[in-house]
Amino acid sequence: MRATLLAGVGAVALWLVPLRAAAECPSLPPLAEVVAQPIYSDPSGSQLDPKGLHRNQQLIQPLRDFTGALTERADGEADEAALRCAGNLLREWGAAGAMLRQPNGFPAIRERQRFALGITMAALKLRARGASLDGTVAAWLHALDTAVAADFARRHLTDNLAVWSAANAASIALVDGDRASLAYENAVWSEGLHQIGPDGYVPSELRRKSRALLYHQYYTSALLYLRALRSALGEPPTAREDADLRRLIDRVETALCDPKSMESASGGYPQEPPRPEQFAVGLVFGADLIDARWTRCGSKPLDLREDTLGGQLVGTFALLNRPRTAPSPGRPDDTLH
Repeated sequence: MRATLLAGVGAVALWLVPLRAAAECPSLPPLAEVVAQPIYSDPSGSQLDPKGLHRNQQLIQPLRDFTGALTERADGEADEAALRCAGNLLREWGAAGAMLRQPNGFPAIRERQRFALGITMAALKLRARGASLDGTVAAWLHALDTAVAADFARRHLTDNLAVWSAANAASIALVDGDRASLAYENAVWSEGLHQIGPDGYVPSELRRKSRALLYHQYYTSALLYLRALRSALGEPPTAREDADLRRLIDRVETALCDPKSMESASGGYPQEPPRPEQFAVGLVFGADLIDARWTRCGSKPLDLREDTLGGQLVGTFALLNRPRTAPSPGRPDDTLH
């Protein structure tokens, strides 16, 4: 079944994502600071605030526009104009030190993490297609992703957000081999797996009450994405690490088919079902670990694209799985050129 799922991902991707020429190069003024709005109405993060969510989408639209412009060119036809456009956009934002001003509040810290990861992964894709990442761009990406890691290290909490921040650290390590980033992603990876209990539950995500299932799945997605990045860094998962992941995945898939166990473990809260797009990372990055319940009891994603993860997920996964020599600490992975 797992081999069938993996093969199916490629088929779906080709059907969903025909290569196309990128649009005319847009003008996207750099943002000095990420600004965001709280989207939850309760401290546990279980109740969405529709007005807050709408306002937040407005605030982060410039980040979506910029990241989307990069991923469109990273995933589209590799023509010279598209690569030049993406390179110019990266240099403009890099020269301005975009997004480097310390965010005011955790919602903005979280959004900076999300978009910094998407930007760095798009940059890696663009470099693999022949675009040049000059010193200005590389230095900016380094400053951005290491600032993200520092934000989340200060929380002293291992949850899905911490694991996603470790993906930022792993992504910049692929750019420049940064030793501190390698140490951070490795520590969070180990602690992230340690948080998975014998029954497959993750304490930090059970606190999300009615969204505990959704956030267990999101925790799964973060670990699977980080797992692929670590493999590209020459750190493939051990059998024990994959066993930990399978235990978490089994808990999620069991709850997708029958949420009563998750309801009980989260304090008796009926569970909100994950949206279709939440299944995309598992389908692509966890095809060797999930089983048919992932989509049979869950949903089939309508698209396999997420700009905050670098654009088309199948292309990202393929890039990270290219045969390569493991990079030495302190040196970038030149095989991603």
